[in-house]
Order: sequence, then structure tokens, then C-alpha cells
Amino acid sequence: INLGSFGEVQQLNLKDVDPALAYTKGTFTDSKRYGFSIHQGKVVRFGLAGFPDPSSVSVLDLRAIIGLDFLGRYTNFEAGFAHGAHGYVIHLLGVLVRFDLEAFDMA
Repeated sequence: INLGSFGEVQQLNLKDVDPALAYTKGTFTDSKRYGFSIHQGKVVRFGLAGFPDPSSVSVLDLRAIIGLDFLGRYTNFEAGFAHGAHGYVIHLLGVLVRFDLEAFDMA
């Protein structure tokens, strides 16, 4: 939403990037360059400057990195936040995962 006019609305349909990104559990920003969205074991990073350009979307699959043996059937990450150079997401079972905001990999 354009905050100046409070009228222009743009959207980025993440399902066009990956059909598994249909449902989000939360969003946050690094307050600089990127927005982040949490989806069923994945964190999505999208560029703020060129929004809504789908080429700015990257996906970090926490299930593949951490392993389903650890997570089991619980792949739900519930919330996230950014602090300094890192992003953090919390798992339904209370596990806190940290990743590098710029490199967009596990820190």
C-alpha cells in the first residue's frame, strides 16, 4: 500500500514462485532491503526496492537443512524477526532457528 496516497496496492503472489507457498504464518522485514515470509518449513525472502518483482524471491527450505528426522511431521515455524545480520524463526516445538539475512543461509 502506498502510504502517501493510501490507495495504490501491489501484490506478489508467492504461489506463482512455488505452489507450496500458499499459506503464510507470518512476515517481517530487515528494515533495509528485504521482506521475509514464513511458510510450512520455508522462509521466503523478497526484495523491497523492486516489489513486486518475482525475480527477487528466494526460498530457504529449513526442512532440507535441518532435516525431517529432527522436525518430524511438525514443519510449522510460527513467527520470525530480524536483528542485526540475522533472521530468526521459531518452530512450533520451541526450536529457534537463525539464518544470515544477506547470504540467506544458515548462520
